[in-house]
Amino acid sequence: MTTPGIRLLSIVAMLVISFSTAWGKTQSDTARLSHPLSDEFRRTKVLLYPPITFAGLENSKVHQSALEDPLWSNLSGELQKYANLKLYLPEVVRDGIRKRRRYAVNRAEALERAKWGKEAYGEVRLKSAIDKLKSAIKLLVEIEYYQEDSLQLARIVLTLGQALLEAGHLTDARDAFKKTLLIQPSIRMRKGFDRADAVKAFEAARRSLIEAGDAVLMRDLLAETSGKRANIRTSVRTYLSKDEAVIVIRTPQGRQVERLQRTQDPQADGSRLASRIFATLPFGYAPENMRGRRLFLDTGFGAFAYANSPVGLVPHFAVQTNSTLIVADKLSLEASLQLASSGRDHHEHLRKDLNTVRVRFGAGSQIEWNRWSLFGHIGLQVDYQSPVLITTTVACKYFSKEDQVPTTLCDFDGDFDRSDASWSVGGGASLGARVMLAKPIYLIARASTAAFAFQTAANDFSLPLGVSISLGYQLF
Repeated sequence: MTTPGIRLLSIVAMLVISFSTAWGKTQSDTARLSHPLSDEFRRTKVLLYPPITFAGLENSKVHQSALEDPLWSNLSGELQKYANLKLYLPEVVRDGIRKRRRYAVNRAEALERAKWGKEAYGEVRLKSAIDKLKSAIKLLVEIEYYQEDSLQLARIVLTLGQALLEAGHLTDARDAFKKTLLIQPSIRMRKGFDRADAVKAFEAARRSLIEAGDAVLMRDLLAETSGKRANIRTSVRTYLSKDEAVIVIRTPQGRQVERLQRTQDPQADGSRLASRIFATLPFGYAPENMRGRRLFLDTGFGAFAYANSPVGLVPHFAVQTNSTLIVADKLSLEASLQLASSGRDHHEHLRKDLNTVRVRFGAGSQIEWNRWSLFGHIGLQVDYQSPVLITTTVACKYFSKEDQVPTTLCDFDGDFDRSDASWSVGGGASLGARVMLAKPIYLIARASTAAFAFQTAANDFSLPLGVSISLGYQLF
């Protein structure tokens, strides 16, 4: 049964958690940018991939580069204004791809396989051609060769489609023709030069892509494969068409797609997209904030049981608030207040809820890494425990003293073990972890115990073992 005091503290705890969350949300990333970032601030590294336009999918005569699109120019310009982002622009991204470890070796090996595949196709050794071309394409896509020469890769995939078509694999051939267009939307087969059935199948694949309207997401699947191989953490890829701009943002938290219907104002379109990208990307963090004096306040819920107990393990449920002051790089102080109330034990020997007020003060250290902190504290713990009433006589559990039952059935003076309210003092210890959800909001988990050296009443309850979880706020 929960006492009024426990119930009141539960309400207060929920109010503190709600207030902390609401207050944390008001501290937006945009507001943080209104103050200068320190020289040691670690900006979020973002690979800004070259934009891809699908205008050529419908009209092969459109030769404007996506880099020349006004929307793209405004988008990249707006992103560069965010001081917390370290942008790697398209030319840097392309250069970085070519400098990756084993890129040159893998490219040479894949192009050699493609050469053998084309020779096998010319000699109508279709099975050998298909195997070698598939192997080459897989490797070229993984190393993002399309960023270096998308036309050459598209021609290799086109040859694979032709080989599959001649081998009678119609579905696979159609998929290969679609991939060709996804890599190079303006590529076409030549009537009167290429096989008529291949031209027909290719055009059918092109119309299918246009009608389905899923070219962007299908093209982005290639990036998914490439990103995993290169272990890319944060990237932004832009896909442009006549009517729409699609942005695919990849962060350690996952993948997010932003779509925007284009208007007649490319500057406004670029600004809106930049704002959405900024809101999705991690803000970055300042290493100096991981050191120095800081104060955390957290409130949450816990549970514990006494390892030494006359009635076995009895769960106690608690609400608690903690404050942690980090005074130096490896030194911190912690204070904790906990209110708890027990349930009944399995045999119901405990006849009254055991209520506990616990105060702990400790000093310790912490290890911090990015958003994570591990900490431990040792110090003084003081517990106040309410009076204890225990009986093992079955009849006494069903009657009260007012019932005036015979003493042979229940002796209310002799069949009960009573102890007065007690104070317990001893050493307390806690171990925990803290993770930043969104600055300044933290999630904290703790485990704690205590060994009492002094008790005003011997009630045989000692060595508490507990855990808790709480939501915290960094005050400064």
